[in-house]
Amino acid sequence: MLEVRENASSLWQNVHSWFIQQLNDQKPKGTIASLDGVRALAFLLVFDLHVNHTGVWSDGNNQIIASLFSVGRTGVTLFFVLSGFLLFLPYIQAILFEKEWPRSKIYYIRRILRIFPGYFFSLFILIMFTQPSFLQPHNWKQLAQFLTFTMGYNLSGSVNGPYWTLAVEFQYYLLLPLISLCIFGLTRLVRPERRLWVVVGSLFGMIAWGLLTARYGAYFVSHPDQTFLVPRSLFNVVLFIVYGDHGKFFEDFAVGMLIGVGYLSIMRSPRKDYYLQKMQHVLLWLLIIVIALFLYVALPEYNLPFIPFVLQFRFLPWTNEFAFALCYGYLVIAVLLNPAGGWLTRLFSWTPLRWLGLISYSLYIWHRPLTLILAANVGQYFQRLHPVLTMSLFWLTAFMVTVVFCFFLFVLIEKPGMRLSEQLRQQILQREADKLDATQKLPRISKEPSASDVASAHS
Repeated sequence: MLEVRENASSLWQNVHSWFIQQLNDQKPKGTIASLDGVRALAFLLVFDLHVNHTGVWSDGNNQIIASLFSVGRTGVTLFFVLSGFLLFLPYIQAILFEKEWPRSKIYYIRRILRIFPGYFFSLFILIMFTQPSFLQPHNWKQLAQFLTFTMGYNLSGSVNGPYWTLAVEFQYYLLLPLISLCIFGLTRLVRPERRLWVVVGSLFGMIAWGLLTARYGAYFVSHPDQTFLVPRSLFNVVLFIVYGDHGKFFEDFAVGMLIGVGYLSIMRSPRKDYYLQKMQHVLLWLLIIVIALFLYVALPEYNLPFIPFVLQFRFLPWTNEFAFALCYGYLVIAVLLNPAGGWLTRLFSWTPLRWLGLISYSLYIWHRPLTLILAANVGQYFQRLHPVLTMSLFWLTAFMVTVVFCFFLFVLIEKPGMRLSEQLRQQILQREADKLDATQKLPRISKEPSASDVASAHS
């Protein structure tokens, strides 16, 4: 019996070590690492929304329950805010703190090898087994949009609903170096002490652009007979580029970018401790306001007569979305500036939550198809139970199946792409280092005139 226990213990340790190795749990823990937990929260929000849409249970027309589940759509907003923050950090360091400018080749290689393997694998499987009609010649135009990350909200639903957000993210990835370069150019027009405000002003301009395109883009999409300055056929091209059919969400990305500017400015300040203490007090006072704002925009069905008409922005989709971006921006700031032993840092650094965040890309892509398959095949058995048990057990079953499936996809599909990305990055850096060494070893050309030069000059 003792030998059996020892063997079982040894097997468990080996499995646990392998599991940790696959998920890179050796990653240094800290405030940035805790954002893996925030990413997990974003996935859980979207997961709740789509599990509720499977039809396995009903909310009984309860407005509060329906609103709580519908808030899950804002998990996408949190993903956008996180992307804006994390991807803009290297550019902030170059713009404001004279660090080396990120290499565009490395940046694009890393983004492509992080996104393409998981996405194109899922696209191939889903089209082959659920939508083979896309392979017919008359549907190649629609298929081309999936292959080029230009598919919109409406088209994505025909294959996999979450795909439209990947198109938005990828288009932001493509534009970020150009946006950063423009901001860099503007900062070089002013003195160094004013560059921070130029960056902040530029990002507020980006927010304004996002809100304006969201407002008027939605109008022109819903009014195909209207145009502006140019014929509608030409205007459709402009509309496709700047808005698509559901928005580009630049305002959400810009919120994350602003957080990055503030975070690095505080962490690199000589008065870092003072600013951290002040910000923690400010965040504490803002907590009630943020909670009130979140509940206000999350429950649009409830009429609040004491709210002035000018504040009824929750009924407008574009302002409602931005309000959620501000609330999630507050969450990201609170996690970043929370003390090392603070409860927020401990919560979002909790190992299971961080692991969930690490595989959140596959989870996000696959949770919708998997929950629909489960609902179609076993949902009827859950419906025989008490509604609370139906909801709880189906949610748990769908969650476990999705996590296990996506963990192996992470290991087999995503990790090889990430390893290749790192290898290519090292090769590029090594080639640049070798080229620099070769340049430094070249013999220096003497600046002094030779004897023949002197003689010819005298003659």
